[in-house]
Amino acid sequence: MLIKKDQGRSSWKQILWLLIFGVSLVLISILAKAIPISQKSNAAPKIYLTEDNRHEIYEQKDLLSLINNHDGTLLLAVNDESSANLNSSLREKLKNLGAEELSQLGWRQSYVGQVQAGKFVTESRSSDQAQTLKFQDYEIESAGFDHGKYARISDQNRRIDMGERGLNVAVLTPDDQLLAVYSFDLFGSAKPKPKIRLFNVKFDEIPTLKLRINQAAYEKLRRKRDEAVKKGVLLTEEDDLVSATFSDGKSDRKCDIRLKGDWTDHLVGDQWSFRVNLESDESWNGMQKFSLHHPKARNYLGEWLYHQALAKEDILHLKYDFVQLHLEIDRGVTREDKYLGLYAAEEFFTKNLIERNQRREGILLKLDEDPIWRNRAEFVGQGLPWGDLEASEVFRQDDLPILPFGGGAVRKDSNLLRQFQSASALFQSYLDGELSISEVFDVEKLATANVITNLLGADHALISHNYRMYYNPINGKLEPVGFDGDSGRENYYPHQYMHAVDDTAYVAAYVRAIERLTTDDAIWQLKHTKGLEDRKLFMESALPEFRWDPSFIDFNRKVLQELIQPKQAISAFVESYDANSITLSVDNHGRLPIHVLSLQTDEGRDIAGLKTSVLLAPRERQTLRFAFAENFERLFVSKKGKVDFDLSKDIEKIRLQFSTVGASSPSISKIFSWSGEGESVLESSAFLRMESSVDKFDFLHVDEKTKQIICHSGTHQIEEPMIIPAGYSFVVGPGTKFEMVKHGSRIISYSPLQWQGTAENPITVYATTRDGRGIMVMNAESRSRLEHCRFLNLRNLTSAYWSVSGAVNFYESDVDLSYCTFERNRCEDALNIIRSDFDMQDCIFSEIQSDAFDGDFVTGEIRDCQFLDIGNDAIDVSGSDIDVKRVNILRAGDKGLSAGEDSKMRVDSVRVSQSEIGVASKDMSYVELREMKIHQCALGFTAFQKKPEYGPASITAVDVELRDVVTIHLIEEQSRLRLNGELATTESRVKDQMYGVIYGKKSER
Repeated sequence: MLIKKDQGRSSWKQILWLLIFGVSLVLISILAKAIPISQKSNAAPKIYLTEDNRHEIYEQKDLLSLINNHDGTLLLAVNDESSANLNSSLREKLKNLGAEELSQLGWRQSYVGQVQAGKFVTESRSSDQAQTLKFQDYEIESAGFDHGKYARISDQNRRIDMGERGLNVAVLTPDDQLLAVYSFDLFGSAKPKPKIRLFNVKFDEIPTLKLRINQAAYEKLRRKRDEAVKKGVLLTEEDDLVSATFSDGKSDRKCDIRLKGDWTDHLVGDQWSFRVNLESDESWNGMQKFSLHHPKARNYLGEWLYHQALAKEDILHLKYDFVQLHLEIDRGVTREDKYLGLYAAEEFFTKNLIERNQRREGILLKLDEDPIWRNRAEFVGQGLPWGDLEASEVFRQDDLPILPFGGGAVRKDSNLLRQFQSASALFQSYLDGELSISEVFDVEKLATANVITNLLGADHALISHNYRMYYNPINGKLEPVGFDGDSGRENYYPHQYMHAVDDTAYVAAYVRAIERLTTDDAIWQLKHTKGLEDRKLFMESALPEFRWDPSFIDFNRKVLQELIQPKQAISAFVESYDANSITLSVDNHGRLPIHVLSLQTDEGRDIAGLKTSVLLAPRERQTLRFAFAENFERLFVSKKGKVDFDLSKDIEKIRLQFSTVGASSPSISKIFSWSGEGESVLESSAFLRMESSVDKFDFLHVDEKTKQIICHSGTHQIEEPMIIPAGYSFVVGPGTKFEMVKHGSRIISYSPLQWQGTAENPITVYATTRDGRGIMVMNAESRSRLEHCRFLNLRNLTSAYWSVSGAVNFYESDVDLSYCTFERNRCEDALNIIRSDFDMQDCIFSEIQSDAFDGDFVTGEIRDCQFLDIGNDAIDVSGSDIDVKRVNILRAGDKGLSAGEDSKMRVDSVRVSQSEIGVASKDMSYVELREMKIHQCALGFTAFQKKPEYGPASITAVDVELRDVVTIHLIEEQSRLRLNGELATTESRVKDQMYGVIYGKKSER
């Protein structure tokens, strides 16, 4: 066969290309298998788990591949249930690997096991008790559904709740570092895809730093650390510095380091915080001095975002970003390399900071914190109650000495020394209130910094001893420097700098900054700050406890907007009027000063004005005379087309126009025709001394023979206090309705209520305006009985100098309530019972603004009741002894069940779901729980001491079902939780995490 020469060359080329293509496919296949799943994904940043990238974690398809492919140690623990889908085939394969106990796992049993190089070496299983296995520094625990329902792993520094239902596998490297926890939900599926949590993660996109010290230096730091932990406070001295070498992987630099921080949260385990001082001619990342601390010390990602937001607005800020840190200890013969994990690098206060922020060389100032921390160390060392700490300070913080940063350089430079003298005198005059804030500061920058701080929940920076200031030598003003904001929290009460609200120029700038920084576009940009998403991803990988929820920004935005446009900023009451003018008493209820402008119709037309606008300070009242405009009556026309102005009739059509200082648009408020709080203290509470007002209500009938005050059926409007005297029974029948229409409307009874409605015709007490008040039963001699009663839209009883917290109240008056509903109250408590015995069954509380039931010093029982959409606590008692049975609590904003101040609460068959906290026991209280369900809550149980005059608290819980609870328990030292037979671990300073700091809501009392 003849082949042309060209044809042969073409065939060889084809064969060669086929060979290259085939080899490429093989190489691609091999490389694809070698690349960790985290690097295959599109998620940034890429991660690996050891510095040399040898021990990579792959996304395993099943349990067996994880066991067979891992060359280190695996520790296994069951949480809740894993036997349901542990089929016979999988059981046999596990048995062949040595898993005798796991292959026989039964329904909701406890199990722990250890795998070494693909073989099971240790196991234990039980049907009736928790199981524990120890390996090196680790302890792994398992408890079945009936005996605690948990799987967790602990080392010397921490305990990790594995959390997930099913079989949990802790993956260790050959050198016994915890890499990850795989969770296989064998209850939900026979072939579950594992959920993976990574630990001790290292990154290829984040700088790796190393501090090298010798053995003597390490021992000096360790002694200082141990001393601080013992004292509870780190007190730094001049001789704390030790010599070290700083390395960023590119070059080594000589430096001095010391421990850094005030509270000992900077010294947890081996993850100490450090101050690094490079030699004067050296720097790293543009910094000659900087701090290295665990991200938790500044609330993880929050502080980074705080400084980014300040930078965007040209506010002096610190360089702040994340690194990986090693501490290498030269022990002479050997070197120990401690990988400390993810750290934050925070710039210190040097002239580099000023130059980087594009300012002229000037002075950086602070208040001397040293006396504060020495006082606190002494206080803590004596074991005194934390609640007395602030009172123990014999000095005011704003009386502390003012110090410059870099004092040595300041003393050597006559120009800097003069600047410091000017700056410190200026700063001290501000602190003492001698100069206004606008005389001392660059007002626009200070106000903008204040708003950013509030918006990001970084108000820790507004504590005076955290103030950091820069003196601008060009304009002779101070500017703020962002520092230690602890950003990333909901801010219920945004703070301002000292003396801020006393200066209208500052307030105006502050309000303008709120308007500018809380627009939809500004909030979107803040939430999408460049680099935020990448840092969130790697921090979630490195720190499994970290969670980023930007909703705190939305919350703080709403609070700030409400601050400048409050729903109830002012109250205006008519004092007098004539043909030419009207006189009002006007109260500013807001936290910012306002300008009172004019009177308008509800359609926005001016009818009366002041000669000049009047400024009202916060909490200030003034009596103001408004002159009517000429022919203003023409704006009030009757249906017949006749000009007809009658103040008593037309007051509802008149609005008072005012403006928060600095706001871009005005606001309006209603005017009340009756005087608000102009009466004296005695006059304001005169109704409490009235013997009776029954004769003022024609629908009430007094039967002296039966000693009953009987209400005729129908709908009755209450416009003034209804006072029911002692010695009777107040009888109300089915279908009766009381409409509370004015501020003075209220029912106060010194006799028991006998209110008997029916399911078809309940008794209803309701308000159609914001002014309608509620009910108070005081000192009734016999027991009240309320059946099928509905209480709707009520507020608490109050006057200028007297108030109670509940919409419905019983004081020293025993009561039975059945089939009653409490809906949409607008006050602190829907039902408040004080110093009484009660029985409550089949009642419903829904859409409650704050607490639903508040019992103070009561005895009684709550059964078969529903609590739905509660703003704060569903059931809150203090000094009480109660039983709670067959109760459902859904969406409580704070605590489902709360017992305080030496209370005893017995709970049976109760469910708390979609709430913040399941059960709280405080201040010597004891809560006993049986057959309880806690579902979808942030915190299951907490017990702690809140008030120094009480002691620790305790909870005993049996047959408890926990589902989707983020944190099972938070128990303070000395307090106790025994959960399904197991004693829970404890920790310190639990109270500091409650009341809206981490869990729950800020206390309103």
